[in-house]
Amino acid sequence: MATPRPATKADYGWLAESLHRRIIELRHYPSTARLNGWEGKVVLKVSIKKDGQLKDVEVVKSSGYDALDQAAMEAVRRACPLHMKHELAAPMVVLHLPVSYSLNR
Repeated sequence: MATPRPATKADYGWLAESLHRRIIELRHYPSTARLNGWEGKVVLKVSIKKDGQLKDVEVVKSSGYDALDQAAMEAVRRACPLHMKHELAAPMVVLHLPVSYSLNR
């Protein structure tokens, strides 16, 4: 009798990396945040459809500053649709993506 193999979870690290690179290119540091010296990290929950289109983006963990949170979500919206270099095994993939804002002093 064959031993059942555990279900394997698809690795979408390539997708998270691709999205993160695009966000870094498109990310904008809000002038209000820059003037006030606001820094932080926002964690976003990003839902990407099989064709690379954005289904949804929401804040999972706030940076503590609405301006930074909104800028991070806008960068994700601008980054999509993504070029899908591999086919997704599911109709949609959900990623948790950290976006950091840091002033160089």
